[in-house]
Amino acid sequence: MTGLAWKAAFGIGPIPALHAQVADSAGIRVVSLPAAPPASEPIVAATERFSTAGTVDLFRVTSAVFLEDGRLAVANAGSQEILFFDDGGVPVGHFGRKGEGPGEFSWIRAVGLTVDGKLWAYDDRLGRLTEVPGPGGEPRTRPVRPADAITSLEPLTVDWNGPVLAIRGEHRVFKMSGENRDTVPLFRVALDGAVDTLGHWPGLEKAFADVGNGAAQLQVGFGRTLFTGRTAGRAVLGSSDTLDLSVYDGSGRLRTKIVGSGPTVEVTEVAANAWRRERVEAVTEYPEIAEAYREVPIRSTYPVFDGLAVDRNERIWIGLHPADSDTQIWWIIGPNGPAGTVGIPAGGTVLTVTPERMAMLRRSALGEEYVVVYQVEP
Repeated sequence: MTGLAWKAAFGIGPIPALHAQVADSAGIRVVSLPAAPPASEPIVAATERFSTAGTVDLFRVTSAVFLEDGRLAVANAGSQEILFFDDGGVPVGHFGRKGEGPGEFSWIRAVGLTVDGKLWAYDDRLGRLTEVPGPGGEPRTRPVRPADAITSLEPLTVDWNGPVLAIRGEHRVFKMSGENRDTVPLFRVALDGAVDTLGHWPGLEKAFADVGNGAAQLQVGFGRTLFTGRTAGRAVLGSSDTLDLSVYDGSGRLRTKIVGSGPTVEVTEVAANAWRRERVEAVTEYPEIAEAYREVPIRSTYPVFDGLAVDRNERIWIGLHPADSDTQIWWIIGPNGPAGTVGIPAGGTVLTVTPERMAMLRRSALGEEYVVVYQVEP
């Protein structure tokens, strides 16, 4: 999609060059973006570097991170192991297996890099971090547990000898009907286990239906949710209701606020019907859930954005909702405002980015998972 086509798709038409306003408020950098995200010219088309399709079988990929030596580490929770791929996509090893001992996992929720570049993995069922060792090394663990049994945690930044920043993950609460939206806190977990709450964000919009002898949790059509991004020593958070992002360092200090209005795009009747039909067809083996999806609420406008990431240069990547397009635009925000836009094929979930690469989780027509790595030109 060209820059002009993107502008037309979002109904903002040609716009003049717009610049962010940058200010300092009590030591916090505040970046105020233009009223509507401009499709900065030129849009850089990312090219596919490699795909894992046909190379390995992936199932329930939860997370990924690029290592400092160029490898990609993928958390494959279906086998409870971390798979490694070299810069060309060749599998070059794995770590972990199912279990509860050292180097074993029950559910790998997330992987990332510590502030000094070491790979960590978090098991939310066992409530512990594992530092993945180099060749011949032994894994070490650190407990990081949620406050209760009906929630999980997802770490964003890890200092092995200091604090961990983590959000509350899955909240295992069901209702028989109606809608619900959790509030997601950001925690700072000290080395001694002491927990501070740094802030709260609106979480996932959910709908519930009385199904058989229980309740089913359903997606809300084009519902809003909390997105996060992580890199070594930095975390970015924002709910997709508005363009209001918070960037924290690994100590839990708020470093940057990014604010703007973002585009408001109406969901067409065609798009709403297609979304509902797709959900119904996905659960045809469960007739009661399929029937519930025929009545589930659908929002009248698209979320302001549909993805979030941060690279090691502390640039924030904002994935705008592709709406009816086959291209998703990612808007890159540097310390002083917009730094460019990248277009990639829509229909996947970005797992991790560097200044030059993006890793995206995709699914085939048969539901098979695979990861595609895109090269982004400077």
